[in-house]
Amino acid sequence: MPVLPIRDKALGGRVHTFLDRRTTLTVQRCGDVKQDIQADRLPVRDAPHLPLTEYAGPWLRTLVAALAEFDDERASRPAPVAAADVDSLLSRCDVTVADEAVVWIAGHRIAENGADRALLHPHSDRPRIVVVHSGPRTGWRVLRTAASGVAALIGAPFLEGPLWTALTKLEERGLKTNHVPDEDLAAVLDIRPHQLEAVLAERASQRSGSARIIPLLACLDLDLAEELRRHAEDFPGRDALLIWLTVRIGAPDAGLLMRLIDDDDRERQLSALSVSLADANHAWRALGLPEIDNREQHERHFATWIQRNRPGLAARVRDAYADVYRSGRSLSGYVRLRSFSELAPDPAWHTTLWHLSDDLLQAHADAWLTRRLPAPSATSRPLRPLAEVREGSSTAVHKNVPRLRQLIDEWQRLHSTGRPTVLPPAQDVLRELDEDGLLDFEVLSVKALIAWLRTRGHWPEDMPPSDRRAELGLPGTRSSEGAGNIGAVAGGGRPTAPAAGPHVMLNGRPVSTRADDLTALARAVAADLTPEQRSTPATSAAALTPRLPNPRTSSSSGTRSSGGSYQAPVPDQDQTLAVGLAGEAAVAEWLQEQFGVEPEDSWKSGLRVHGLAGAQRGDDRLGYDFLIHDGDATYLYEVKASTGNSGEIVLGESEVRRASRMSPDETYFIVYVSHVLDRHRRSIAVLPNPFGAPDLAGYELVSTQLRLRFNLG
Repeated sequence: MPVLPIRDKALGGRVHTFLDRRTTLTVQRCGDVKQDIQADRLPVRDAPHLPLTEYAGPWLRTLVAALAEFDDERASRPAPVAAADVDSLLSRCDVTVADEAVVWIAGHRIAENGADRALLHPHSDRPRIVVVHSGPRTGWRVLRTAASGVAALIGAPFLEGPLWTALTKLEERGLKTNHVPDEDLAAVLDIRPHQLEAVLAERASQRSGSARIIPLLACLDLDLAEELRRHAEDFPGRDALLIWLTVRIGAPDAGLLMRLIDDDDRERQLSALSVSLADANHAWRALGLPEIDNREQHERHFATWIQRNRPGLAARVRDAYADVYRSGRSLSGYVRLRSFSELAPDPAWHTTLWHLSDDLLQAHADAWLTRRLPAPSATSRPLRPLAEVREGSSTAVHKNVPRLRQLIDEWQRLHSTGRPTVLPPAQDVLRELDEDGLLDFEVLSVKALIAWLRTRGHWPEDMPPSDRRAELGLPGTRSSEGAGNIGAVAGGGRPTAPAAGPHVMLNGRPVSTRADDLTALARAVAADLTPEQRSTPATSAAALTPRLPNPRTSSSSGTRSSGGSYQAPVPDQDQTLAVGLAGEAAVAEWLQEQFGVEPEDSWKSGLRVHGLAGAQRGDDRLGYDFLIHDGDATYLYEVKASTGNSGEIVLGESEVRRASRMSPDETYFIVYVSHVLDRHRRSIAVLPNPFGAPDLAGYELVSTQLRLRFNLG
């Protein structure tokens, strides 16, 4: 059965008339025939539902009414939508959210394309919008999908786009669907506050405050709150509402509720009423009102606590598995637990507690560890500190892997084996050892390292498990060609010539930048920070002074291409990785000094594999290099390092995307480390987010690839 989905009523009427007169088809308007919807295989009337305004909050009625009132083409609409009609229709509308839905029109099943859509089931008493979703059912996503149904409900399909856009902007402001302040509505609608007040004045429940009183009254008397909800629009003003409340609950409680009307802080309101969050949510759940869920706040607080307490927790887990390690059994259980990926806040907290105390979190972690750790052994010998063991094991691997690689190469050349065995880079060996949990219990000996290499297929099958040249049948002692490492300093303090191969000069001394030696570079820079560099504040950005654009030179000067376009300097590819690693190693040490958070928990970029013992590879697509949780605040740090002080940085695509899309609790900083390889000239500068203020926050855009130039104040 062909269906023409024409949302414009005037156009639909013309098409209907044309088809009715010019064709032999029987043409009917969908609104004139019997319609039905099945939601998740249930008749729409039997499907679970919730009042639309309770799902979204009363602000939705104001938003839709304002969109209709300030419609740019309102004067030319054949039947303009009245704000009073909007309020009446939305207050009576229910919402059903379903995984699938089927539409029947005049007994014919209509195929629907697309997973996410909204269907309107009209009814004179309680119209229903069916929102079909295949993915996560977040509040804002449901509301955006319902936009077409809302627009159809009020007879204004042309408002679907503006409503969808307004809902998206509200979500981007970090608001929750159960409460959207009037000032945010005015901002996303781009209207003045007094214009929004004119729309609000149409709603008696807003004038009297009855809409705001209902959730608070529910905490005291559910039946009375239900009665007030039925008569919310009956009060001409606050005086009338106060009289109504006084008759029913007495003057003291009525006066207290009226004083709380204009307080937007739910925690403060409930505290004044001596009502716990758990009791309030219980009452709101019974009345079908939106509950308060502190999940996001709790998860941020929990992440902060984990970052600061991970070293102690990790040591407890390691010590509990000491006997498992000594017995030679699998450490898979240890590796799984030490990540703490299964340690999460108790879901019951989200709707019963406002805040999580450190004592509560510690008790929660203690109980979690008690349930999962092996029973302690009375005879188990104590282990050396975890950080000390990991550092010693990492040093041993970086020291021995290049030497063992050379021995393997010599032995294979001498014995002409078939397919040669190639020892992976030290960082890859570290990562594999860490995946087996073998870096944490005792410093790795050469014998243990060779034994492990044999089990992983990194040691030739017929080669003796030894690093002694005599036992391997190799002649004499060879110099460690290509071993890299930091160059020695000759007598008199003058550095020796750098070893052959790629290197950088750190404080005037040659440092190898071979893959096996990058960890040594990172450690050297981290240990090299001065007290002044360590004390640089981490949560306040420097003020950038305005820059005067550089005058363009003519193409004849040879420094610019034709047209005077900016030419990016060509980087030294041999130093790019080393300089970037040096910058991030310096910032990792600096952030640990500032926040007390181990780099293992804050360092997120791909370079972390070179700066942390056995670290898993990071993700350079995140758009930042370091993540710090600090109470309710989250700080994202993107590192830019230079061997000089050019005052110029380049932001990549992922960095631009992340810096321009921040939630209210997040702050994005760019950390510029100048003269990163010179201890005495090195400087750590915290720069503002280019997207955090108008006009790029003081930066000068010098290329279309977001190459930014700045001046520190």
